[in-house]
Amino acid sequence: MYSNSIYRLRKWGLVGLLWLAVVSLTLAQQPTQPPKPGTKKATRAKRPRRPQPAISPYKPAYTRKGTPRKVSPDQLLVVKPDSVHPNRGLFRLLVYAGAGLSLYSAPIRTPGSLSDERKVPVGFPLSLRLMWQTDHRLRIGVETGYVGMYKYSGTVNDQPASVRVSAIPILAVFSMSVVKRFALYAGTGPYLINSHLNYDGVTRGSTFSIGWMAAGTYTQPITKNLGIAAELKWYDASQTNDACFIAQATLVWRALTW
Repeated sequence: MYSNSIYRLRKWGLVGLLWLAVVSLTLAQQPTQPPKPGTKKATRAKRPRRPQPAISPYKPAYTRKGTPRKVSPDQLLVVKPDSVHPNRGLFRLLVYAGAGLSLYSAPIRTPGSLSDERKVPVGFPLSLRLMWQTDHRLRIGVETGYVGMYKYSGTVNDQPASVRVSAIPILAVFSMSVVKRFALYAGTGPYLINSHLNYDGVTRGSTFSIGWMAAGTYTQPITKNLGIAAELKWYDASQTNDACFIAQATLVWRALTW
């Protein structure tokens, strides 16, 4: 009799567990009712995000009076996006025209028959550079000009003689702005080396020499599209072992902007 009571308790307990399981599954499958109209769900108020200013390495500097300083023609500008070209900044065509003083750094070799020789390693170079400036730091362009390398004179067999050597660079140039108003340049290409001999007549000769160049410029703005730069430059015609150091003043003109 005691065992029958335990059996009944187990039976009704198992029936109760099954009933609870069926009720739980039924309630879980019923869709949740939407909230009644007029009731609002409690939500946490989100703080509005502050707009983050665009970080630019070319932020304009200001004077003590609070006015913005002048921007050099070859300096990048912080401008609003263009409605026609929203995905890029402004492009510019820059023209550099310079003149200065050159010093020939390689030894000047003269013929042994030359007497009373006078060597002049100083010249007055001229340069012209066209640069395409993108909306980034990198610029590409071409450079040419005229460089008086060196000259020497003397007498040969009691007759005056003189030699003058010059070069015309034809270089592909790359540039990058380092800081405001200061940029570095590097280029490579051929040099046309010209020689002029004046002895018992005039003899001219020319040859090509592959070489390179390196330069650094600091630009001071004059107007919006015009500036003047101090430039230090190194020309090296490697094949003919001709090299010179140049210090010059360069006029910078922003010719086109698009």
